[in-house]
Amino acid sequence: MIVIDTSVLIEILKRTQQGIRAAEALGDEPLSMTAITVHELLVGKADTKIDLAILDYDARAAKHSAAIERTLRDKGRMVNKADILIAGVCIANDATLATFDHDFTKIPGLDVKVLT
Repeated sequence: MIVIDTSVLIEILKRTQQGIRAAEALGDEPLSMTAITVHELLVGKADTKIDLAILDYDARAAKHSAAIERTLRDKGRMVNKADILIAGVCIANDATLATFDHDFTKIPGLDVKVLT
């Protein structure tokens, strides 16, 4: 399963060249997004209906994201909190994250596909 990050979803929705390339790169893979991405879209006032499965931030995701945050903090390599929560959801669901954000590559145990 591939989870698309907010950065990718926004570009796809805007139909930018980067979004078109991302959609082509993802092909026919089943896609989903996290509840964190829903939050970020709503904060940005996106009111578009998006027909993707939504993966919740649950207790399993919380355990993973807490471990991620401790590890990154201890190594002095912190990323923003939303990215940590998204990574926790992905790891809890054995999903690959598709993103434009290179910060996700700092997260141990996350299967991440950085798109261009």
